[in-house]
Amino acid sequence: MSGDTDLLSGSQREAVVRWKLGHQVFHLMLATMNTRLAETAQALLAGEWTTTRSGLVDLARLYDAATSAMRYAADFPRREYEALVRPSMMPPFASAGFSGVNNTEHARMLAALRRLRVLYQERQAAAPDPVRVAWRRLLDAQRRNRRNHMLVCRQFVDDGTSLLQEYYAAQARPGRRGTTDRRPAAGRESGSP
Repeated sequence: MSGDTDLLSGSQREAVVRWKLGHQVFHLMLATMNTRLAETAQALLAGEWTTTRSGLVDLARLYDAATSAMRYAADFPRREYEALVRPSMMPPFASAGFSGVNNTEHARMLAALRRLRVLYQERQAAAPDPVRVAWRRLLDAQRRNRRNHMLVCRQFVDDGTSLLQEYYAAQARPGRRGTTDRRPAAGRESGSP
């Protein structure tokens, strides 16, 4: 290694590599999930139950893989997060309020998932048992993902307050001048909670 990384301890280098690599893998999972969500919605609309079941099973696996990627990304000491990782997601390195919820792929995934949920609810009475089982498997994978995400957040931040929540709290303080759009000006396209 050369340059600035020579100044980092082994533990710090490992934290940076895990954080970056884990998030890059997670981003690939999001892009793949978006493709499978669209394909599964189309299959569900067409009543193609075998393809629908396959898509739901794939989505459950992708959720579990994304959960593993995020656990990998956060598997380093809290002191490295506090001293190195969290400050790297703050000005001047990133916009105020930097957050993964502003990631475009993540927003697409949430919208596609809402659409799939509505489609499934409209058609579940006609769905064969293997599709119903696959749907429950997907919901279980989503619950595991949310539960693990909260554990990772609490591992590094006692009260779980994200940089975005801190930004909004600062913007809401009395006497604060700002725009009517209180979202961070930059960082809407990508980021990390």
